[in-house]
Amino acid sequence: MKRPLKRTGSKGARARAAPSFEQFVGKEFSSPADRAQLATDVETVIAVARLMETLEGIRAEAGISRAEVARRMNKHAPAITRLLSAEDSNPTLKTLLGLLRSLGLHATLVIEPRERNGRRHERVLDVSAKYGRPRAAAKETAVFAAR
Repeated sequence: MKRPLKRTGSKGARARAAPSFEQFVGKEFSSPADRAQLATDVETVIAVARLMETLEGIRAEAGISRAEVARRMNKHAPAITRLLSAEDSNPTLKTLLGLLRSLGLHATLVIEPRERNGRRHERVLDVSAKYGRPRAAAKETAVFAAR
């Protein structure tokens, strides 16, 4: 990627502007398939970040320390701190279910095809993993979509 030129102050000098984000994306992800994959990757990262942020808020609101979560999950405390606070957290389903269990929550996973041609299709799979009753802090339902 080219760096922008600095203005020198001389009257005849023309400075090149830094490329916009759209220009960068257009250059680095030139095909429609590449841009679609980038959009999918960004949506996925945002959905996971929102999920982990929500669970961290539920944990804090419930007054459960990260050390207690680690104990309940039989994990080391630094691993739980990374899981709940890292910008690039990407837990496995097993880890996510363990975290939910440690917070007294349950999960329902619904797998269904994407809308195509404006039509929704029947669900493929609806799985519930219940580990006790949700705590008062977790009564809200959060929806995280990765398309």
